[in-house]
Amino acid sequence: MKNFKDGIALLKFNLSSVILFEVMHKIISIAILAPIVYSILNFSIDIAGLNYLYSSTMMLYFTKPSTYACFFVIVLVLAMFFLINICGIICAMDYSKRGEKTNPVVLMLKGMFHAFRVISPKNMGIIFYVLAVLPVTFSVMISGSLFGIQLPEFFRQFIKVNERTIGIALIIYVIICVITIFRIFALNYYTLHGFTFKESIGLSKKVMKHHALGIFLGVIFLNIALVGIMFLLETVFALAAKGVLSKFISSKALSFVVDIAAEIIFFAVYITFSIISTPLIYSYICSCFYRFEENCDNEEVLERRAKRLKDIEENKEGRDVSKRNAIAYGAIVVFGVLLNGLYIYLSMTNQVELDIYYSTRALVTAHRGDSKHAPENTMAAIRLAVENQADIVEIDIRQTKDGVLVLMHDESLFRTTGVDKLVGDVYYGYVATLDPGSDFSEEYAGERVPTLKEALEYGKENDVFYNIELKPEDYYEGYVENVVSLIDQYDYQDDCVVASSDEDVLRKVKVLDPNIKTVCILYVVYGNFQDMEFVDGYSVRHNFVNKDLVKKIHGFDKEIYVWTVNSETKIKKLLLLDVDSIITDIPYEAKEIIYSANESLFTDWLGRLIEGY
Repeated sequence: MKNFKDGIALLKFNLSSVILFEVMHKIISIAILAPIVYSILNFSIDIAGLNYLYSSTMMLYFTKPSTYACFFVIVLVLAMFFLINICGIICAMDYSKRGEKTNPVVLMLKGMFHAFRVISPKNMGIIFYVLAVLPVTFSVMISGSLFGIQLPEFFRQFIKVNERTIGIALIIYVIICVITIFRIFALNYYTLHGFTFKESIGLSKKVMKHHALGIFLGVIFLNIALVGIMFLLETVFALAAKGVLSKFISSKALSFVVDIAAEIIFFAVYITFSIISTPLIYSYICSCFYRFEENCDNEEVLERRAKRLKDIEENKEGRDVSKRNAIAYGAIVVFGVLLNGLYIYLSMTNQVELDIYYSTRALVTAHRGDSKHAPENTMAAIRLAVENQADIVEIDIRQTKDGVLVLMHDESLFRTTGVDKLVGDVYYGYVATLDPGSDFSEEYAGERVPTLKEALEYGKENDVFYNIELKPEDYYEGYVENVVSLIDQYDYQDDCVVASSDEDVLRKVKVLDPNIKTVCILYVVYGNFQDMEFVDGYSVRHNFVNKDLVKKIHGFDKEIYVWTVNSETKIKKLLLLDVDSIITDIPYEAKEIIYSANESLFTDWLGRLIEGY
């Protein structure tokens, strides 16, 4: 407990400087890191011989040694920025220990100086040391980021396939992290006394010999407490906001406003804890260091400590600390003004836009027909989608053994019909006897698996626009040709789009009939994929869609479809982004949400403000 109190006292003495240093570090890190990381990733795609990173090219990308070399460089760059942060905090705690005030600019310069000492071969190990202490020194930042991550299907499959290897790697990393924590004073020796990495590890091991377990448990406890308090505060504040807002806002608009308020609260709490957590953790580590290092009898440590204190005293003479701090804070103000000036310039040149209206041009696509209220990919689902005012009806196409195109999402018939056979292994005469409706509801008992021909005939009679998703298998013969032939036969080129995640399929469709619009389904979104000549639009999972992506796709005069969205909050957010179509299981409800989107000017403006930010 004494170490915790001493740590808080150290942090409190130079609290304002440490907070400003953390803010400066994060602003500079974002401004510099983002371009560097994107540049390296783009370079890795180029040298892998690819124009863009896409689900079908992902495996090829990960077979290139250059890919892992670029990832390694990114990790080293990130580690350097983390090292600057930690070294700056250690210097701040050292100023506090001596009872001397400092300022954020000095901390930034000292952090950079010590971080760049890793350029020496003797100190390169510090970079990997920092990667090992990340889980306990940046736990709040990491946990907050991981909490909102939704892995794309490709990565989930990759993890599933390589489950054992990844598990072993994680266990090894955890072991390394634990060993590193038991050498946690290494960075203090490296930063304060100028020892090499190897010397710092040895001294840390010696000093912590009888105290390692207690310090380890203290660090772990502090991390768990910070993360737990952060999530607790987010929940409490969000519930309080909901209670307050419910008294002033109608129930119809409440969910959207509460969701925005909750996001603002989560963001504010996360940023606050991200700023204070690392200094808190390292103030505890530093207080432990000062307590146990005082008994160190290493002659070189004593000499370097004495020399450092002497140099500090000599440098104090004739130095106007107040003037130095005034210059430092003035530099921070100028830095802030320059950043704001840059933002205003970008806004005036339309490089940063802030609209305050909903775009209601988004069309509603009924996912597999009205699949919530009728069995998916059946004529009943298509008819219900049309009745419920869907602008587009999405259907999935498979092919039977005798070449008949049928509406079916899975290659296996089991999920929808209860028959454990593959579509491509049976003849259409057999598929026609199956009943995909009984398991859904007694109301739809006897519903059949329709053919694409039936769907197009109904569409012609009822003016239905289809999103026809192709799901090819290697053993299908003439599959793409059969689909294009039917579309041409019913003169349906202007009343449909053909979608697929297989770019070769889309390219083939365009070769067979250039008048058919094609949509590329993206499971992973990264790189310069927007200029694919044989693609007229992109279908993207909703959690990958942002304002920049929509602008990028629209900049190539192409459309963006978003799947699969069933909540009012998410639909409204997508309207803010000006997407072209929202694929949903609830077409009628989605149409109502879009029609009512402009009822609350304040809500719309607030949503636009958040999205613009």
